[in-house]
Amino acid sequence: MPEGDTIWRAARRIAESLRGRMIERAGSSAGPAVASRVEGATLDDVETRGKHLLLYLSNGTVVHTHLGMQGRWRVNRARRPMSVASAGGVLEPKWLFVEAGETRAVCEHAAVIEALAGRDLHLHPVLRGLGPDVLVPSDLDPAKTVARARLSPTATIGELLLDQRVVAGIGNIYRCETLFVCGADPATPTDRIDDGGLRRIIDTASRLMMSNLERRSAQWVYKRGGLPCKRCGTRILSARLGVEKPRTVYWCPHCQPTWEQAEPFTG
Repeated sequence: MPEGDTIWRAARRIAESLRGRMIERAGSSAGPAVASRVEGATLDDVETRGKHLLLYLSNGTVVHTHLGMQGRWRVNRARRPMSVASAGGVLEPKWLFVEAGETRAVCEHAAVIEALAGRDLHLHPVLRGLGPDVLVPSDLDPAKTVARARLSPTATIGELLLDQRVVAGIGNIYRCETLFVCGADPATPTDRIDDGGLRRIIDTASRLMMSNLERRSAQWVYKRGGLPCKRCGTRILSARLGVEKPRTVYWCPHCQPTWEQAEPFTG
């Protein structure tokens, strides 16, 4: 699943190419109502909220997209105008395209594409429940972040980092990388971690993702199951973690000892 840093880079590309320009053509598998609310409007701004991308239009419409597991945004030169009919032949649901002149932005394989009224954005059942964006460190109020984390006392730290209600934008890659850097086993119960430890883990996730905005960093453990740890040489382990939506987590058993073996994780 694309994580917050990937969405941030997509938003930057869209803004650099289309902000301030009138959308001349648009189409979406979500139906003609979406296109009718987009065409003829000017793209005023592009915003990310964790893994969500929002296009703000001059007519008060906000286009909300979430890429899910397989989606992506791409911006390129439109060699010829795209129509809804032609788009349906080359793009998989769900999809959206917007064009201004010879510039085209396409969202494909998305989980969510919807046109919203900007005045009602604060009522959106998902967006209103998001925690602060991990890529906006100034919004990561330590006390509030810990308070949100403590609402899920039975969760493991590996599960907690993917809970977008606590902090928005962290995905499986940075869940794994953050816990390696912090030396914390993904299966550590959250209640074994004190407030300072939780803040340190979330701050580390923010720092790692911020550093990856401009330059992709090397990965320590993600998708390296069975390979030697780059730090100590121990074989990297992997397992499914989570109850509702289990995901594969990767960790080094030497650098990240189990909570039964380690002292309580502190800040």
